[in-house]
Amino acid sequence: MKIVKNVIMPDLADRPHRLTVGRDMAAPAAELYLAWTGQIDRWFAAPGTVLMRTGVNEPFFFEALHQGQRHPHYGRFLKLEPDRLVQLTWVSGPLGTGGTETVVTIELSPKGEGTHLRLTHAGFADEGSKDIHEQAWPLVLEMLDKAFPAHAAGQGKREEYIDKLSQQLKEWSTWIDEMESRVAGSSTVKRQFDTRIRDLKFKRDALSQKLRELGTTSGDAWKTLMTGIESARKELKDAISAARDKFKKAA
Repeated sequence: MKIVKNVIMPDLADRPHRLTVGRDMAAPAAELYLAWTGQIDRWFAAPGTVLMRTGVNEPFFFEALHQGQRHPHYGRFLKLEPDRLVQLTWVSGPLGTGGTETVVTIELSPKGEGTHLRLTHAGFADEGSKDIHEQAWPLVLEMLDKAFPAHAAGQGKREEYIDKLSQQLKEWSTWIDEMESRVAGSSTVKRQFDTRIRDLKFKRDALSQKLRELGTTSGDAWKTLMTGIESARKELKDAISAARDKFKKAA
């Protein structure tokens, strides 16, 4: 029997400082939801620093890089409504929340072919911390909009995306094939990496299939495929990165 823990909401009664910012985004809500819950390293967090499992009550950690400095961020998911709402606690260092547990709420509403994103950040310890974030969040949302720009922008953008990802897939496939050839020459190494290579090939083939489906989908239906494609792309990218590290250590 699965035990569901109660969500403990932060007490913000003595911390009334809050802000709200909004932006019309090019991407559909499904992609933006995934951006906050599974692809934050694509647009905000430093690659390789993210510890995140999507789920209510699940904690997360990542680092953001700014002007050469590392800025740890901690939190936990409070509410999740796919493609509509993400609410999480947000804790950062001296240049951020100062260690105070604040609450960020992201509301996603369809607007034309894109999405209106409304972000509320509540529970600041003082006005100064609120003012810092009031200046920072519009820049952060601009980064998000640029990272997820085109999937609502028409056929030309879809073809550009397919071409770019196809090239990336080709490069990844070449690397996987090279690694398979290299480990085949050593029975010890082959036993060690056989499973990993099979997993890489499985993820590569799954992404290739999704990309083929994207190319043949008509009308606006292709936009609904993007969340799954981006998730598969990230899985393969992370798996290859981990495999590279293992191969280096074994070499």
